[in-house]
Amino acid sequence: MRNERIQARKLANVAARSWLTKFSRAAGIAFPTFTQDFLETSIRCFNVARNTFIAAYSPGLSVMDRHLYCQLVLRRLRGHPDGLLLPWLARKSTEEARIILLDVDPHLAFKRINTRGTDEESLEYLEASRAEYLRLAQHHGWIILDASIPTPQLVEQLRMIAGK
Repeated sequence: MRNERIQARKLANVAARSWLTKFSRAAGIAFPTFTQDFLETSIRCFNVARNTFIAAYSPGLSVMDRHLYCQLVLRRLRGHPDGLLLPWLARKSTEEARIILLDVDPHLAFKRINTRGTDEESLEYLEASRAEYLRLAQHHGWIILDASIPTPQLVEQLRMIAGK
């Protein structure tokens, strides 16, 4: 889109999960899951708030990579309760947004992750998280696109949805 002079930006809403995991392993510290979840949720909330502000005051298309719903998925997979605040914040922060879930078969995702070599995820985690994301998409009426298709085709589908 930038090549076509359409203003677009990708905004990452990281929670520092992989950094925290690597740090705790290297330091020999085992964070209780509640502490890890609290730190990750705090960092992600800060990043979502910052990037929502950026998107609201920037012209063009903003693509949010990960959001508060990602933290809810992590909580559910860890067996933690959703709580009250995080689901409310997730809903409120996406009221005016069009959410598109880019769905990838867990086996393909596993292959891509291993090829990149920057992250480490188990196939079981990818299968469980995909199921949870698809459940959320169905529940909230999000658009689901097959992200395993060639990139130009996926970009064309995204362009049609965005009206660009």
